[in-house]
Amino acid sequence: MRTYPATIAARLRTALHDGDTAALAALLHPDVRFEPLDPATPTAHGSAEALAWYRERRDRGVRTLVEEQFAYPGSVVLGLRLSHPQPSSGAPAVLYRVFRLQDDRVVHIRDFADRTHALTTAAAPCPWTA
Repeated sequence: MRTYPATIAARLRTALHDGDTAALAALLHPDVRFEPLDPATPTAHGSAEALAWYRERRDRGVRTLVEEQFAYPGSVVLGLRLSHPQPSSGAPAVLYRVFRLQDDRVVHIRDFADRTHALTTAAAPCPWTA
């Protein structure tokens, strides 16, 4: 049975808000690719690397609040407000994370600073399925 993107968006929202890496892991494809906003941070390949990236930031005190969520046929966008233990960390307070879906699992994650760019990217067909 197919899981609707809106349902996946709600599950992502809860997992990120609660810091529940087990719930997040259940949503990720084993070969997920994650492209963080910071160009100095390398792309993560695979769910283990993506989850390690998330855990490391959580352990440093970064917390995530989902302010907006959008669901498209093949993707989800979450507008995230990040709180940092050091306010002058230089990291953005708000970013938009696009989660590309395939077979009800997240296969690609990419961060954007610009809301319009994130929504346009999410609405476009997935390049690997077009």
